[in-house]
Amino acid sequence: MYFVTCILVIINIIIFISCFNNCKHGKMEKMYGGRMDDKMLKVEFTDDARDYILQKGDSITVDMMLYGGCGGQFKEPAVSAGKPPLPESYDLVDANGIKVYMFKGAVSKPDGIKISLAVDRMVFRRLYVTGLVYEQPGM
Repeated sequence: MYFVTCILVIINIIIFISCFNNCKHGKMEKMYGGRMDDKMLKVEFTDDARDYILQKGDSITVDMMLYGGCGGQFKEPAVSAGKPPLPESYDLVDANGIKVYMFKGAVSKPDGIKISLAVDRMVFRRLYVTGLVYEQPGM
């Protein structure tokens, strides 16, 4: 088990270095849709996600969370209904009447992002996002 963990850590380091070099030389913006300040971000919602968001209000927050443990650290986007505590720390996108507060420096794929709703154990509901490029350092 320790051997497998070490191999995974080495692979993550290689990916990190590769992404860092690509980002540093501007390749990430060419490969993907670019940063928020370069162009308007396209945001798409599934029907159930739109209904869930509108039940909670008229806004969502997309944040980048840093997780870590014995296997290393990684970043994962998190979506929550509502306005963030410090809205000035986010880029604001109006997507068909829903305000999307996006963490600064977000990079998306060319098709933009998609917000969906997951239902766990028929009770718990959570929003999630696809289409973000977040394997980059410095976010």
